[in-house]
Amino acid sequence: MSFQTTLEHFLRTVGRTRRSLHTLWRRVTRQQRTITEAPNLLPTLIKVLAAFTRTDGEMLEEEIDSILGFLRYDYPEAVYSGLRQLFRHALEEKQDLSAMAAKLAVDLSNDRKILLGVQLYDLIARSGMKEEQLIVYHDFLFKLGMS
Repeated sequence: MSFQTTLEHFLRTVGRTRRSLHTLWRRVTRQQRTITEAPNLLPTLIKVLAAFTRTDGEMLEEEIDSILGFLRYDYPEAVYSGLRQLFRHALEEKQDLSAMAAKLAVDLSNDRKILLGVQLYDLIARSGMKEEQLIVYHDFLFKLGMS
């Protein structure tokens, strides 16, 4: 196993663990979602994920569930299925990543920006780390205020 693969696996595991612990803590303490976790950002976040997803043909249900998996346990099934439909629709549209990065730069905390960056990196890694995707990724992070 190469160093890059090990690092990617470690970052994904850390991100998933952190999200799970945060969600569990919020539920145990019965805290409401913060502004940065509010559902009004979900459509933008889903469009960003769709923009970075490789769209060479039809996506399998498992791929959509994998990409949106971090939302599955935070929302009721009806909301989650609506998010899946929004994701499918966003895959068919051209996304303006610059505008979305500008919006998220203001609306997300630094922790959330880092988690988004890790999630996007994971998507790019799964699709083969194409140079064009990496350029778009670095540009997006720069506009997000993270590089």
